[in-house]
Amino acid sequence: MKNFEEESVRPWMVVMLILGLTVLTAAVCAVLWYSTHRDKAEEGGGNSLAEAETSVSESSEESLPEQEPTESESLLSEEEEEEGEEKQSEESIPPEEGEEESEQVTGTMVFTEKEDQVTPKEAVNLRSAPTTADDGNIVVQVKNGELLTRTGINEDTGWSRLQYGEQTVYAVSRYLTGNMEYSPPKSAQPANPNRVNTAEGRSIDFTDCDDWISPKEYVNLRIEPSTVQGNATVSCRMEYGDKAHRTGCSEDSGWSRVEYDGKVLYVVTSLIYEVEP
Repeated sequence: MKNFEEESVRPWMVVMLILGLTVLTAAVCAVLWYSTHRDKAEEGGGNSLAEAETSVSESSEESLPEQEPTESESLLSEEEEEEGEEKQSEESIPPEEGEEESEQVTGTMVFTEKEDQVTPKEAVNLRSAPTTADDGNIVVQVKNGELLTRTGINEDTGWSRLQYGEQTVYAVSRYLTGNMEYSPPKSAQPANPNRVNTAEGRSIDFTDCDDWISPKEYVNLRIEPSTVQGNATVSCRMEYGDKAHRTGCSEDSGWSRVEYDGKVLYVVTSLIYEVEP
């Protein structure tokens, strides 16, 4: 009976032993598989982590503010600015003495250099400045036949720059001519002896009269009935008590024509009064 039980137990034990070995083998295989695949997973995870770190680093660099220039970059920028300033300064340096210039600026008027001989067509005022707005700048009046050296001309404004002795003067170009043989027209006055044309283009008609006048205080007698050219048209001066023979009067213009010291001259009517001869 004992032998039978022992024989019946042995197959069962063999089956259990086989199952245990199978489970043990599966466990060992599972452990080995896990170990090998864990290393690969870690390697793959490491690459992913590195890529993530790289991405974060790049995005951080893009979001960083612009860095200040280094000291060497600042020095280079300063040197470039200095070179630019030196270049600009060199461009603005005026020409050295002795260098020729084709134009010369007088106040705000530019004169083109010119050298020739001219003479007045009739008479012209030489002024210390190229303007007729100030009668006080008249230096002298010169007449046809007197030679003048012209040193510059401005075609736009119609002024000429002249040398008169040691003085630089200016005159209206249209009153000058380069023809040294030029002479004014013989019939300077119109056919009507009582009509007088002035330098600025006015025509004044006088009515004949015959009386004597004297200055209320003093008065300038002029070669034409106009004060536009200032002292240039003043022939002489009459003082209070001096007398002159008046031969014409123009109420419209306010001028009188007189004979004084053998000359026909003109005086402002409001500055004189009638007297006995």
